[in-house]
Amino acid sequence: MFFSALQLKLASVLRMSLLIRFSRPSVFLSVFALVAILSPSSAAQQPPAASGKALTVERIYSQPSLNGQLTRGLAWTPDGKGLSYFETKGSGKEAKTELWVMDAANGQRRLLVASDKLESILPADTSRPTQATGLGRRAPAQYQWAPDGAGILFEGPTALAWLDVKSQMGRTLVSGKAALADPKISPDGRNVSFIRDHNLWLVSLADGKERAVTQGGTEEIRKGELDWVYPEELDIKTAYWWSPDSSAIAYLEMDERKVSQYPMVDFASPRGEGEAKPRWSVIPRLAAPIPSCAFLWLR
Repeated sequence: MFFSALQLKLASVLRMSLLIRFSRPSVFLSVFALVAILSPSSAAQQPPAASGKALTVERIYSQPSLNGQLTRGLAWTPDGKGLSYFETKGSGKEAKTELWVMDAANGQRRLLVASDKLESILPADTSRPTQATGLGRRAPAQYQWAPDGAGILFEGPTALAWLDVKSQMGRTLVSGKAALADPKISPDGRNVSFIRDHNLWLVSLADGKERAVTQGGTEEIRKGELDWVYPEELDIKTAYWWSPDSSAIAYLEMDERKVSQYPMVDFASPRGEGEAKPRWSVIPRLAAPIPSCAFLWLR
């Protein structure tokens, strides 16, 4: 459609230019022939014949939605032979989500985790979304494969769960009211790391025991955790990294005590009131102090 409009515009400009510039009939006829070739034919300009039912206002706002559904949770299996993904059937309260895997060689797919099993492992998040910035604006990965492909880590806002693929047995690793962020499976598959209360934590897959590997993390001193500007402006998604042999973790410690703070406004409110629970955001101003950052190593 865009190309046809461009052709018409080009043809019109060329015709006018030729009428003004060229007085010799032979030159005019030659270039006019070129313009005729570039111009779309009358048949091409005709609108396509209508097919199917007419689009009505009622259909636009009825179900199923015309937007369709994007495939969520795409991830390669550790052996590189399959692609796993979530598939949702139905809509609203009737929606059921399953985890499927497709063979990369022949396109055949099979059900990996049924909807009832998914719901029992990690219930759906029903919390009200906040006006998040930085990492909060990114939809987190909802699951991760274990390095050996034998297990899957499922992630929720305040909980982590583990599923044994072969036995289909699931168990909760971490739960509570505190928000969890940036979970990772160690390269050796023995531990899961995550951020909670501005500190870096580990939970053992063998016995489920949790332990904090950093101490003293606060809203102003973040250990292994980014503030909003790094993911939002610099596209940095994490502040800690496992060593390949799982013997150590490198992490960033960010000190934001000298940075200006501003109250967050609820833009969903008609009057722009503050949020129900006041929340402050650290935002560096031009020529003002910025967060100091240290690179540390844990063994």
